[in-house]
Amino acid sequence: LTGLPPEAAGRLLDQRLPAETPADVRQRLVELTGGNPLALSELPSALAPTHLTGREPLPDPLPVSDAVKRVFLRRVDRLSDDTQTLLLVAAAEDLGEADVIVRAGAALGCSADAFTAAEAAGLFRVDGTRVEFHHPLVRSAVYQNAGTLQRRRVHAALAVALSDSMSVDRQAWHRAAAAHGPDEDTAEALEQSAQRARARSGYAAAAAALERAADLTPDVAPKARRLIAAAD
Repeated sequence: LTGLPPEAAGRLLDQRLPAETPADVRQRLVELTGGNPLALSELPSALAPTHLTGREPLPDPLPVSDAVKRVFLRRVDRLSDDTQTLLLVAAAEDLGEADVIVRAGAALGCSADAFTAAEAAGLFRVDGTRVEFHHPLVRSAVYQNAGTLQRRRVHAALAVALSDSMSVDRQAWHRAAAAHGPDEDTAEALEQSAQRARARSGYAAAAAALERAADLTPDVAPKARRLIAAAD
């Protein structure tokens, strides 16, 4: 079955979201769930109030319940280990850049056949230079079903694959996601990313970068609190 059409999905969300949830957040939830009624019903309770009021960007990928994961992982579970690894790389790569996914997948031992198998299974498609999941919740389910160590390995491979000077901010986020504990170098990279975001008036992005940096070193915490307060 396909998802609910936007109007019906919106009515379902209206029953579960706070009245102050902005229209753009409601629309984004419909898009990111593909209108799946189970996800639309369960997501509001899985999201923080700051997400629902638009003060903080929605998590990427979205959180999904065990019931939603079971629905979307049926085809994934039948694939080979390295095809599943490649799917996890694609799920962790926020912009879906095919060349970055291929490089990171190769570093993790995934062959070209894994890419073909994922396409043949109907889980994602390649549109020019982009990889797009056939349903956005497949991405969420694949990412959240992976273990912590698996996700860290994938983020570490993506950080290496994003080695060009135009991708330093995304590289910093992947390095942070791969970190096992305190990491001064990565915290500094995130702080620099926050400064660049702030310079272009991206206060929410700057606050998020500093908040993550504070997880990696306590020295950043006071700056994070100040900028988060300014973003609010």
